[in-house]
This record gives sequence, structure tokens and C-alpha cells, in this order.
Amino acid sequence: MPGVRRHMKISVIPEQVAETLDAENHFIVREVFDVHLSDQGFELSSEDNDDSAFELLCKIRTGETLTTKEVVVNEKKTTPPPLFTEASLLAALVRVADFVTDPTIKKLLKDKDKDKKDEHGGIGTPATRAAILETLKKRNYITLEKGKLIPTDTGYALIDALPGIAVNPDMTALWSEKQTAIENGDLTVEEFINELYGELTGMISDVDLGEMKIEPAAPAGQFQRLDSPCPSCGKHIVIRPKGYFCTGCEFKIWSEFSGKKITQAQAEKLVKSGKTDLIKGFKKKSGGTYDTVLVLEDKKTGKLGFPVRAKK
Repeated sequence: MPGVRRHMKISVIPEQVAETLDAENHFIVREVFDVHLSDQGFELSSEDNDDSAFELLCKIRTGETLTTKEVVVNEKKTTPPPLFTEASLLAALVRVADFVTDPTIKKLLKDKDKDKKDEHGGIGTPATRAAILETLKKRNYITLEKGKLIPTDTGYALIDALPGIAVNPDMTALWSEKQTAIENGDLTVEEFINELYGELTGMISDVDLGEMKIEPAAPAGQFQRLDSPCPSCGKHIVIRPKGYFCTGCEFKIWSEFSGKKITQAQAEKLVKSGKTDLIKGFKKKSGGTYDTVLVLEDKKTGKLGFPVRAKK
């Protein structure tokens, strides 16, 4: 909105910003300066109120050409922001939204903490933030000198190697939005995990490794899955460390049942035919072991059980 300078001719003051970038688009310096464009003869005294100022400004017609009377350049030296201490960095992690310029990301960060008393668009949790700092120090990404946290050459190298989204708070905000979608029933946990895996795999492939060589651990963007479809909805069942999860409904088989690990072959049997082959070594509460099969008791949830023995 046009501004007004008192004791001077009315000026339309659009703020001008000059940013200097290097060849790789790294930010170097930012300058802010005002350009004063006077009209022809209107004066505003100190006794005039804001309404008078607005009325005078309204007399400037759209498309009217004004004369530049003066350009003032103030030379100032920029200073780097103060270094974080452990206490100030922990406090900053609680209000990361304050450091974000994208209004959409800023709003998402604040919205996720709207019902939390001491959180204001932060990342991490009270239980994890201190541990994060210790991990950064342990891995030599930062050092503590005279109470100040100093980034190391290793830390700078890590930031330079990672893609932009991995070093900004945007990811936390976007994942929070996904969690809200899960709460509202617009997204399943398994769909979120698959999307997340694909995004992370893509980011890893974008890392500038230099001379380092890292072999991919799994095919990009996909979890390994069972051959048989979900008996409840027909969607794919993905294999995770904690079990076997349908991507379309609540069906799941946990990776352990009654002290025995459920193998992929056994999970395939349960999904396809409703029961496993004989499994040996189930432990009795009284001691000893016994052999039996597992059966799929509920095709909607994946609940497992033992076959019912006929009464004699």
C-alpha cells in the first residue's frame, strides 16, 4: 500500500529489494532501499491526520507519471545472525514457523500445534530435540565452543549435499498435512508410508555424493509385497518390519504371534487359504512346546488364532 512521509511532499514509496546470488544460486547479500516519487506540489504538515493523507493520495490518478525528486542510498554493513547456544536453538526448534517465509508452509506448521500450549509451529518433540542436538555433536556436524554451537566443515558438506526440501522445515509441515488427511479418513496409513518411501528414495537419489558410492537398498518407490491380494478388499499387502499391511483397508498380520515369527511364506498361506502348514515350537505356559497350525479368524482385520479342538 502507498506510504506517507510527514513534513515532506507526499511520496509513493514502493520498497525495493536487491538480492545478489552467486552462479550456483547461493544467497550472498540482500539490500532494501526506498525510492521516493513525489507528486507535483501537495504538502502534508504534522497536524494532518491519516484520513487527510489518504485523501491526498487518492488524488493521484491511475497511470499518472510522477517525477523522481531524490534517490537516497544508505550504505550499511551486514552482520551475520548471532550463533545459537544450545538453549536458544532448542527454543528456536519450538517456533520454526517464525523462520519460514512461505505463507502456506508457515500456516501448516502453526496449525499442527494450535492445540499445544508450548508449541508454536515447531519440529521434533520435547523428548527428541535435545537428543537431536547430541546426535549432531556426536557425528561432528556441530561443535560447542564457549557456549556457542559452531557448524563444522562436515556439517556444511552435509547441507550442501542434501536436496533443498531436506534442509528446510517444509517437510515437517507437509507430513503434518498428510497426518491430518489420515485423521479425516482421506488417506490410509499404508498409502502415506508408500508415498513417504517414494519421496525419501527420490531425495536420496538427488543427494550430491561426490566421490561416495552408495548402493540402493530396495527398488525405488515400492515396498516388497505379498503375491496374494488382501482377502478383505483385494488390494496389495505390503511387507514391513512389524508385519504385513493392506494398502486399501485395515487388514494386517503382525510379524509375531504367540512368540513365533510369522514368515513371508506363512503369511502367504494365511492370506490365500486361511491357514498355515504345521508350525513347530509354540511354547506352553507350563513349559515345553507344542506344534499346531495358525488360522485366519477374521478376514477383515487379519486376526489370527488356533484351530478349535473338537470336544471329546
